Amino acid sequence: MLWVSLPQEYFADSDDRPSLSSGWPRWPHAGRVDVCFGTLECVYVAVVSKVSQGRRAVIVSTPSDDELIDGLVRRSVNCAAEVLESLGAIVEVIDLAGFVPAMSPEERSAYFSVQPILDPDVRAYADLVSSASTVVFVFHARHGMLPPLLKGFIDRVFVPGVSFQMTESGRVLRGLRHVDHLVGIPVHSAPRRNVQRTREPGRRLLLRCMRMSCSVRTRSLWVAAYAAPARYNGDDGFISHLERRLRRRLS
Repeated sequence: MLWVSLPQEYFADSDDRPSLSSGWPRWPHAGRVDVCFGTLECVYVAVVSKVSQGRRAVIVSTPSDDELIDGLVRRSVNCAAEVLESLGAIVEVIDLAGFVPAMSPEERSAYFSVQPILDPDVRAYADLVSSASTVVFVFHARHGMLPPLLKGFIDRVFVPGVSFQMTESGRVLRGLRHVDHLVGIPVHSAPRRNVQRTREPGRRLLLRCMRMSCSVRTRSLWVAAYAAPARYNGDDGFISHLERRLRRRLS
């Protein structure tokens, strides 16, 4: 939820009310606007975004060498895809099986150039991310960290011109302002207490560092499964919990 301040006359029932086309703020991705309370000078408005009809959603998933965890990851991907499709989004799933996470020397040299992406497959992934309003990451987390496949995917795809832009003066501009929702769904082998001791660097990277490239209106969600092999072996209790959380946040 984002709180914004609009002058009182914007809500007046008269012909003198300013129009949005005359320099007033636009909220193209807002789901609804609720007037909560006001003063003599201004009215505070809560802007709540939701998944829009026809908007693209990208789900990035990483395989696991653990059969039980890999099964939960895939069920989580299917759950997220079903929820997003039921809300009218166009869902694209990126399976990182077979993805090469390491940059080539040529890619590293071209990182800050006009064309930082040299691989056509990586360019296709970047185009999907650049057109997505919702980005979901589903992965097997070890010691609270991102798997190497996902870390390499972020390094090679979220490059200058995609996730951020550098001006000549050295200023960094946000490149993911079109993203309305940023979702992380990690599947942990360890119990919650052990994961919390690591301070979850994967969560900080996705929901803090990456979110700095998004809009101030971007909403984030983190739904984690802890001690997955022991707790969710053939049990879809986490999937039902995940579906409820996704629907509550995205709708």
